[in-house]
Amino acid sequence: PVTLTNTSTTVPLAISSINVSANFTVDMSKTTCGASLAAGKSCTIDVAFSPTTTGSLTGTLTVDDSTSSGSQTVSLSGAGLTTVQYVQDVMVTQVESLGLNHGQTRSLVKQLLDAAKLISEGKINGAIGNLEQFIAEVNDLAGSGNLTQQQATTLIGEANAVIKSLE
Repeated sequence: PVTLTNTSTTVPLAISSINVSANFTVDMSKTTCGASLAAGKSCTIDVAFSPTTTGSLTGTLTVDDSTSSGSQTVSLSGAGLTTVQYVQDVMVTQVESLGLNHGQTRSLVKQLLDAAKLISEGKINGAIGNLEQFIAEVNDLAGSGNLTQQQATTLIGEANAVIKSLE
């Protein structure tokens, strides 16, 4: 989130719009800024990185308001990854950092790498199957106390997000 603060001690800040450039989104249901911000108060703008391409990407958050300049801007940046890169790089690294025993780590990593290979070959149903097996194995590890519920929830959420992106 980005925090917007009205530094005036007496004058409320009128906010006419909140916009972001391509590759970023604002979730207004999680944004606490409304049409006016009282003097000395702050609100948050929920900005998410939603890349439409790969590579290093930049953007801008613009808040049109009643200040003398008429707007405030924040520079945004992120790195867009392909689904295969995300699974191979981000998810595998997370699994390897969990402190599981070698066999558990190897099994989860194998599910992810197999899914990434199938995605790169265009075998989407097979990849989804591997990711579903990954989710089942994560649930088993959480149920046996080898993973915390928070760790399991994070991994399952990421696997489900990958599945959703493939459907």
